[in-house]
Amino acid sequence: MDRTEPKRNALRVLITSAGAPSSLGVLRCLAVRPDVVVLGCDADPEALAGDVYPQFQVVPDAADSGFLPRLLATVDVFRPDALLPLSSPDMLVIAGAVDEFQRRGCQVVCSPHSTLTLCTSKSLVYGAAVDAGVPVPKHTVATNVDAFTSAVESLWDRGHDACFKPDASSGGRGFRIIDNDVDEFSQLLRGKGRPDRITLREAQRILSSHRPFSILVSEYLPGDEYSVDCLVVNGEAVVIAPRLRRRIERGVSVYSVLIPDEEAISLARRLCGCMEFRGPIGIQTRRSASGQLRLLEVNARIQGSSPGLLEAGANLPLTAVLAQCKALEPMEVALRWHTTFRRHSAELVIPPR
Repeated sequence: MDRTEPKRNALRVLITSAGAPSSLGVLRCLAVRPDVVVLGCDADPEALAGDVYPQFQVVPDAADSGFLPRLLATVDVFRPDALLPLSSPDMLVIAGAVDEFQRRGCQVVCSPHSTLTLCTSKSLVYGAAVDAGVPVPKHTVATNVDAFTSAVESLWDRGHDACFKPDASSGGRGFRIIDNDVDEFSQLLRGKGRPDRITLREAQRILSSHRPFSILVSEYLPGDEYSVDCLVVNGEAVVIAPRLRRRIERGVSVYSVLIPDEEAISLARRLCGCMEFRGPIGIQTRRSASGQLRLLEVNARIQGSSPGLLEAGANLPLTAVLAQCKALEPMEVALRWHTTFRRHSAELVIPPR
């Protein structure tokens, strides 16, 4: 990827949620440039980020009213050129105060607040996607048990398997497939069966004791799943990188391959064209029983795949920061298709001080 040198001798980048699972991968990408200095902050005082960043500050959780004032105070002390939030809750707060950061000479690398708010609801994202001609699963939002049951049975009547998840959730949290043949005993006590499956009766029992709720009930898509990493600069998706997810453990892709799937690329381009994204985003898609690729959800933030994409020819964190700081000329990205991504755990041993 061709790019110019930054305008200054050093470009200071502050990362929020710097102890998140994706943080070390982002750090690795930014460290490609020796003239980029990466700083960190996190709500966890035990975050390992404090041992790998030259400057690190503990801040409140994004849900805390003290988060924004403390983060602004950190910016005053660290004086970063750019702020790169890694978590969706951080982004929502930060995007609502972009002017405060810009007045301090700090550019914010994330989508506008209106877009991030839209992305907190899967059903609202589906609505925007349908308006742009992007295919989505057949779905209904249920707010009570009767509506939930009706939505499931309607899908069954039309020959579809049914699944559900909270309208507002992330990372596969709350996802279940309705399966009345599931072996609940083995699943509970023997560690066998499919933990992502639940009977309709059990789902009704659990939901009946909790009100209100907002559940997205949709057809289950059984085909190949693609994670599409995108980078949006000046309203244009300059990187669209579909990865075929070949193995998934607890909602996390541990084995995937970069595939130039034209249907996935077209879907992502249309979605990026109808929503005001900025910076790195992730789009989840999957094929239906008929083979059509459909949108699952959108994460308007950087994904955990950035180190693999770096090896495949696209440095999303660095390019996003440089573009936001106006330190980047127009570039061409030549992805190395069929690059394989495998995720494994690693330990960081920190000697006593």
